[in-house]
Amino acid sequence: MQHLTPAQLRGQLIQELASWPTMGERAQRQLLVEGAGYSDLVPEIDWTGSAVAFVVRLLELIGRADGSAAADFLASLADTAAIGKDRRATLLSLHAELIRLDEASRHGVLVAGRRGSLDAEFRRSTEREIKELGSKYIPDLYFMLSGGFEAGPREDQPAVPHGRAPAG
Repeated sequence: MQHLTPAQLRGQLIQELASWPTMGERAQRQLLVEGAGYSDLVPEIDWTGSAVAFVVRLLELIGRADGSAAADFLASLADTAAIGKDRRATLLSLHAELIRLDEASRHGVLVAGRRGSLDAEFRRSTEREIKELGSKYIPDLYFMLSGGFEAGPREDQPAVPHGRAPAG
């Protein structure tokens, strides 16, 4: 079985949830969220707009803390009596796809293109760059900490007063 990419999973989650008749009106949306055990989110949810817009905002809100919260939400939603067997099976399949992903990818599924996914990507990039560049700058750090500038510049570095290039 071939697994879904995070982008495919996001699309299928949104498409599946937005296609439910219970996503049509505010009262139905609220009953579904409360029925899944997430009544504490009711004051924070923007209930307006199309079913697709609502589902996108709901997934982002639930996934704001971490991707595990959304996986828990999908599992709870699958256990509600408001959905049929076919929808339950589809939802559980999407839930299984979501939990197989790492935390950053799960978060990206829920808040794709938003600040949260950019933060996760930035963290991964920064960690990679630190690993790659760290060994390059460690000798300079040791040099500076050992009073290297008081002893004068190293042979491979130009003399720069107070860390600034001469005006010129």
